[in-house]
Amino acid sequence: MPEISDDFPVYADKYPDDLPVNSPPEYKVGYKQPPREHQFKKDQSGNASGRPKKGPDIRKNLYEDIDREMQKSMQSGGKRMTKWRAFVKELVDAAAKGDRHARKDLLEIMRDTKRWASSAGVTFILEDSQ
Repeated sequence: MPEISDDFPVYADKYPDDLPVNSPPEYKVGYKQPPREHQFKKDQSGNASGRPKKGPDIRKNLYEDIDREMQKSMQSGGKRMTKWRAFVKELVDAAAKGDRHARKDLLEIMRDTKRWASSAGVTFILEDSQ
């Protein structure tokens, strides 16, 4: 292969008007072809702030809080029990004293828990006192 020297004329220098000009093809905006200013930039994330963080799990927090033990003061002295146990005890006591709202809430809870309580071996005896 012959070496090209500086004194050898290059075709582009000799015939400048004869060269094809490689102009970029016309960019048409349309389906799957967004305008260039709205396309992803090179080396830049498409979602810079990322996915939003998950909010607090209210159900999990409620169950954790209900299962915590607390000091319950009673007539016979203080006793440690879970918050759920203290809630149920107070609800049963209020229903036994004649609070109709407490009785209604207690019966509703018992109906809801009857499905899983029977599988756990717990028996509820509901008597209607008139």
